[in-house]
This record gives sequence, structure tokens and C-alpha cells, in this order.
Amino acid sequence: MAYTVLARRYRPQTFDEVIGQEAVARTLKNAIASDRVAHAYLFTGTRGVGKTTMARILAKALNCQKGPTADPCGKCDSCKRVLGGDDLDVIEIDGASNTGVDSVRELRANAIYAPARSRFKIYIIDEVHMLSTGAFNALLKTLEEPPEHVKFIFATTDPQKVPNTIHSRCQRFDFRSVPAEVVAEYLGALCRKEKVKADKEALQIIAREGRGSVRDALTLLDQAITLCNGDVQVGPVLESLGLTVSRRFFEVLDALAAHDVPQTLKLLDAALNEGLECGEFADHLLDHLRSLLLVKIAGPEAPGLETTAEERKGLVQQAGKFTEDHLTLALELAGETRQRLRNLPHGRPLVELALIQLARMPDFDAIGAALDRLRSAMANGGSASASAPVPAAAPVEKKKSEPLSDPDESPPGDDYDDPGPEADAPAEAPRTRSFARDFQRVGDGEPADERPQPTSVGAAPPAAAAPTAPALRPLTQAEQQEIKSDPKVQRILSLFEGEIIDMGRGEARRED
Repeated sequence: MAYTVLARRYRPQTFDEVIGQEAVARTLKNAIASDRVAHAYLFTGTRGVGKTTMARILAKALNCQKGPTADPCGKCDSCKRVLGGDDLDVIEIDGASNTGVDSVRELRANAIYAPARSRFKIYIIDEVHMLSTGAFNALLKTLEEPPEHVKFIFATTDPQKVPNTIHSRCQRFDFRSVPAEVVAEYLGALCRKEKVKADKEALQIIAREGRGSVRDALTLLDQAITLCNGDVQVGPVLESLGLTVSRRFFEVLDALAAHDVPQTLKLLDAALNEGLECGEFADHLLDHLRSLLLVKIAGPEAPGLETTAEERKGLVQQAGKFTEDHLTLALELAGETRQRLRNLPHGRPLVELALIQLARMPDFDAIGAALDRLRSAMANGGSASASAPVPAAAPVEKKKSEPLSDPDESPPGDDYDDPGPEADAPAEAPRTRSFARDFQRVGDGEPADERPQPTSVGAAPPAAAAPTAPALRPLTQAEQQEIKSDPKVQRILSLFEGEIIDMGRGEARRED
């Protein structure tokens, strides 16, 4: 007897057997029980989550000889024929291979006739978004006013391509990706039925690689059982599924944290030589960065973290090498790289460029400290060097003949636009031209008092804003060189692609 794969052998036959879609199943069961079954349904979701399976179960429930019932018996002639796929009154159509208007016209011509032996004539159209515009238009009239004995069930992985005129005539149900822990538990139950030994961690890895698709996870489990000869273990599973490279990403992120470009490129080369495609490498990099960010923000028990216990320990340790800003920016760069890879036949140069940029990404903690130091130095009119404290600036003596403001008027801070006759050319504090766009995005998630300002670093208030503020005098060549030669100042200017426009020191002007 020919072998039947697990995905077909354990296809759910009742609403309760469909895992991960409890809300959809409960709604359909209630509709049958209350005799409120719609004439058309649209099932949407990624592959392998139960759309076609749910459609067949609904067809059995409606045409069961003991029904309509929310619990089809599976033993009557109608249920058996639906299960075997040879029921004359349950017509399954592949939208990908029947895209033309002629196929829909034939459907319309046959829909007017009563069912051959069942209660309803049910049309299940898979990948309905593949139908042509003409086919959709030909279907509209029948879908809007169908015969009482006709039910339509559409399934699609791309609902955006289904016209709104079809959407508005259907009840839509969105099938969610099944969480990895739910899939792993389901796989464990199947292994017990099959009398197969399976390591729990191995099943978690298989479930995670299914990426929300139960069918894909069952296919991977079938492959693992064959390889391991009935004893599914972590090592062989990782090796057989080509997942040993996933452990390499801990090494990749360690190299990125150490700003080691050569080692990072060596790890990329090793992963590609093991058979990993550039797109798959980018996917694994995205997943690892996402896991690190979740652990960094919410700890090892972060919701949505689909990892084994051993991996979580490694993630907690590795997350300490990065800041939240670093991981956020790295995740964004990796996502942009993955998107661009879709349009390139040879993506290795793009992946290499992304890794080089990630490895050369600066330490945001050091930059933040340097920014604070630069603000303090510029505000006090002193050097950016931390070798000695900056002395306080001397106050400016007022001239009686030229008061800064009239006593009867409001304080200068209330009338900023008219600072006085001496403000023809007020001195400006050193400023950068602009910040990099990416660093601004990192700053958007920070509190306002900690966020880097996008247009000025430590800009001192204008001299006219406070009567007692010292006037800024030009710096000597030696003083300017002292500030410019500071390594942190040079690094900041290089990072933000800026330059120092002007410098001044807040010391009192002496009258001759």
C-alpha cells in the first residue's frame, strides 16, 4: 500500500480538529446551528493554515445526511464522497488554472440546476484572486443573486487582489498564522499516535520553521522522522533541515558587536557555502535581530518570542552587547536589505554591504556621552576636552548709556524678536549642518529629554535671550584646533556628516 504523508493522513475532518482557527470554527458552527449560513464566504490567510480544509468541513456539515449539522458524521455517503473528492455536488475549482471567463460562464450555466443528490450545490474556488477581471465580472451576477441551493466558498492567499465588488458580497474570515507553541504541541500529539519518539526541542524547531503553516510543519516532521528512523532528535533535525546555520547567527551577531568586519564576512561565506540562499540568510538575520530586540525590551519571556530555552539564554547574554537603538536601526537596515533582495538576481553584494554597515555601526552609548560632553563644552564656551574643568564665564558689564532693555518693558525673554541695538550680528554657538536620517529615526522612540536634536548640538541660547549672558568672542587658532582635534568631536562630525560653522567662547569683553 502506498504511503500517505502526514499532512494528508491527519487532515482535520471536523471543526474542532482545526487548530489555531477556533474563532472561525466557532462562528461557522453557530451559523449552522442557528440556520444563518451565508451564500458566499471568503477565506483568507497564508498557505497551510486550513482554508481549504475548513471549506471542505463546511461542505460536509451542510450536506451531511444528518444535517445541516455543526458535527458532520463522516460516515454517511455524502461525507465519504466529500472526503474522497468525488462528490458531484461539491465542486472544487483551482482558480490558478481556470482564470478565464469561459470557466466562470460554465459555472453559471451549471449553477441553476438542482443538486444531484445533496442538499446544496457548493462551489469551492481555491486561489480565487487568480481569476481574471472578466471572470470576476461574469461571476458577480450569480454571486449577488444566487439560487437558494448554491453556496460559494472562496479561498485566497492574497485578498488585496480580490475586487471590492466580490468582497462586499461575501462574509470574510481571516485565518491567522498558527503560533509555534501550538504547532509544536500538535506535532507531539501526532508523534504519539505514530509511536515515534521525538525530542521536545526538535519539535519546537520544526514548528518554528513552519512559520505559522501547519502543513509545512507536518511536511518537515515527515522528513525528520524518515531521517531519524523514528527517533527525532535536535542534531539530525538541524542538519537535515539545513538549520545548523541558525546557530551561526549567534556568531554573526557577536562579530557585529565587536565591529569585526572580516569575521562577519567569513561567517557569511560559510553560511552560503552550506547551501543557504542570500534571501534565507536575510530572513534568519531578521529573526535573530527581532529576537534580540524583544529580549532587550521585554526580557526572556517576551510575547511572540519563538525560541527554545537554550536559545533564550544565549539571546539574553548577547542582547547585553547592544543598545535598543542599535538593534532597532540594525533591524530596519536588515529589513530594507531583505526587501531589496527580491528584485536582484545576485544578492550577495547587497548582503555583504549590509553586514559591513552593521559592523561599522557606532556605539550609541559612547555617542550619547560625547554629545552630552559637547553640549556642556559649547554651552560653557570651553574646550571639548575633558582634561580640565571649564572655568565659569565672567559676567558682562552693562553700559548705562546703552541699556539692554527698558525697565518699563517686558523682559527680553518675552520679546525675542527685538534683542536690542547691539544684536546686529549675534554670535552663534557651534552647530552641525544636519543629522543622518537613520539616527533621527532611532531618536524618535526616545523620551524628549534624551532624544538627540536633529539640527543643533548643544546650541547656546542667543545672547539677547538673557541680559546677563556673556558675549561670545572668537577663538584663537590654538583653541579651535584643540576642539577640532578631539577624537570624539571628529567621530560625531563624521557620523552625522556635519561640520563646525563657527566657534566662540563665553568670556566677558574688556573695554579698552
